[in-house]
Amino acid sequence: MQGASMSENKVSALPSSEALQVLLSPDGYYKYLCIEKPALKPLNASLLVSDKKEEDGVDGDAVKKNYRRLSLKHHPDRKTGDAETFRVLNRAQKVLTTPKLRKQYDLVGLDLDDDDDDHHNGNDDDDGKEGDGGEKGGSSSGADTVMSHIASATIAGIMQAAVRTAMMTFVSTFVTRYKYIVYIAVLLLLGLALKIFTGTKAQINDAKFAFVATCPTVMIAMGIYLMYSGRNYLDEETQQIIQWSYTFCFGEIMVMTMFIQNSIPTKSKIILILSTIFSTITCLILRGKFWRYASVLGFEILIGVIAVLAFPIMEMILEEVVNEKLRKVGEKVRAHNERMEKVRYGTNTGITNAVKKSEEID
Repeated sequence: MQGASMSENKVSALPSSEALQVLLSPDGYYKYLCIEKPALKPLNASLLVSDKKEEDGVDGDAVKKNYRRLSLKHHPDRKTGDAETFRVLNRAQKVLTTPKLRKQYDLVGLDLDDDDDDHHNGNDDDDGKEGDGGEKGGSSSGADTVMSHIASATIAGIMQAAVRTAMMTFVSTFVTRYKYIVYIAVLLLLGLALKIFTGTKAQINDAKFAFVATCPTVMIAMGIYLMYSGRNYLDEETQQIIQWSYTFCFGEIMVMTMFIQNSIPTKSKIILILSTIFSTITCLILRGKFWRYASVLGFEILIGVIAVLAFPIMEMILEEVVNEKLRKVGEKVRAHNERMEKVRYGTNTGITNAVKKSEEID
C-alpha cells in the first residue's frame, strides 16, 4: 500500500506508441500506472481468503490519480494523444480498480477480457461509465460460467421432475378415489381441450393441427377416468373391490406419458415411444400406492438438495484449478517477455556500440 501510494509521484507519460507497448506487455497496467503489484496467493490460501481482503491489494486512489495524469497526455484531443492508447489506458484503470477483473489480470499478466465494447463506445462514454464499469466487469465472470449454466439446467430439470411427480401423486392417489372429483376433473379437462381446439384453429386455421394440440388434454381426461374405473374394480370371484387393476395401470400410463410429453419441448415419435415404455415400467412398480410415490418424490428432492449444495463447491474448485493453470501460463509469459526484453536491449546496445566504433574510425 505504501509502495503504491509513493509510486504516484514517479508516474511519467511516455509517447503514445511506447505507452501502448508498455500497457500491452505482461503486467503493463501496473508498470505504466506505477502501481505496485500485490503478491499472488497460492491455491490453498486463495480458497480461504475472502474477497474483502483481496480488495486491499491495490490502492484505488493512487490508480485514479495516476490515471488522470496520464489521460491528460494521451487524450485523443491533444496533439500527443492517441485513441487506442487512451482506450487501453481506460481499460487499465478499470481493471486495476475492479477486484474480480484485477484477479483475472494478475493470473496471466494480460487482459484476456478486453472485449470490443470499448472500441464502439465514445471517449465521453468511457469517462462516464467508470463507476459502473466495476460492477459490470465484476459480474461478467461469475454467473456466466459454463458450470453455472450446467447447474441451472440440472436444478431446473430436477425441480420440473419433482413438480410432475407431485402432480402425478395427487392425481393417482387422491383424485381417482372420489367419483365427483373425477367427474369435475374430466369436465374441466374437456372444457380446456375445447378451448385449446377453438383457439388453435382460429390462429392457424387448420383443424387437423388443432385436433393434435388437444390430444394430450383429452388423453389425460381419459386416463383419469380409466384410473377411477380400475381402482374401484369388483372382482367377480372374491366379490371384493380391488384398488388396482390393469385398467388402472393403463390409465396411469396414459396420464404419466402425457405429463412427460408436455415437459419436453420437442415432439417426435421416438420420444413418445420412449416415454410410453418408461411410463409402463414405472407404473407397474408404483401401482398407484402413495408411499411409493412419496419415496420417489423424496428421492428427487434429495437429489435437488445435493445438486444445490454440490454445484457451487464444484464451481469453486474448478475455478481455482483453472486459475492455478493460468498462473503457471502467466509465469511462462512473463519469463518469455523478460528474455525478449534482454535480447532487444542487447541488440540495441550492440548497435549503439557499433555506431560509436564506426564514428571513432572515421
